[in-house]
Amino acid sequence: MTRVESAHSISMFKQCRRKYFYKYKLELPEKKGIAAINGQVVHAALEEFFNMNLEQVNELNFEEKCKIHLFGCFSKAWVAAIPELKEVQEEKITIRKYYEDSLAMLQNFSELFIQRVKKELMSSSFQQAFNKWKPESEVYILSEKHQIQGYIDAIHKRNGEVLILDYKTSRKADMTEEYKRQLAIYGLLYKEKFGVAPQKVGLYFLRHNEEKFMDVNEALLEDVKKECASVHKGTASEDIGAYPKNLGVWCRYCDFQTVCFGQKSLQGFMKKEEAPLRV
Repeated sequence: MTRVESAHSISMFKQCRRKYFYKYKLELPEKKGIAAINGQVVHAALEEFFNMNLEQVNELNFEEKCKIHLFGCFSKAWVAAIPELKEVQEEKITIRKYYEDSLAMLQNFSELFIQRVKKELMSSSFQQAFNKWKPESEVYILSEKHQIQGYIDAIHKRNGEVLILDYKTSRKADMTEEYKRQLAIYGLLYKEKFGVAPQKVGLYFLRHNEEKFMDVNEALLEDVKKECASVHKGTASEDIGAYPKNLGVWCRYCDFQTVCFGQKSLQGFMKKEEAPLRV
């Protein structure tokens, strides 16, 4: 039976097939790191922000109200994540740094959102302006045809165009090949579900307050279809031998080090290996 993949699982397969085997074939547990928890909290705050009650908000007080609501959403999400944060075994100063980084990223978002709403107020009420920039949030789409799934952070429909946006808390604002593949998958999922492709797919790098988009065309969608099919073919086997290790810097942060290398230290193992292990 073909497994339903995601952009994340495909990236894992391409980075290290052995890690994919441990995660998705053996279903070994992974520890959630503080960066992942931080991203989860920021995403939760942004999703909840757009559920804001607009009854008591108007053109005169919307800036203050929007900021209070957004940071209230963040506080709620952060408190909910405390049990997970206690499990990561990081020093308090490190957790505090992530907390402050999150606030700075949300401050960037609020300033950009308020700036856009202000422009709309020249010809619209606040409620109309808010709703124009309110996306469909956390949209889950499953493609039975391509056996691929994903949660889309934001779908904007403006001026007759559909734009898909994914929020990123990464330290670099680089449109990597991994990110491009993720966006192409989202474009494919949207077309499969709604019968028409979005015009653009992009990333909002919250730390840098920068959006980057790429156009969606048939060539992009055909390429990602082939890539998905290739991964399905490459993950058909249940034999560990079909999933070779791919040694790299990512090994140092992998939860499967002990399983992968046994009692031998990773550092010693990597010194002896000139090329990725093929077993």
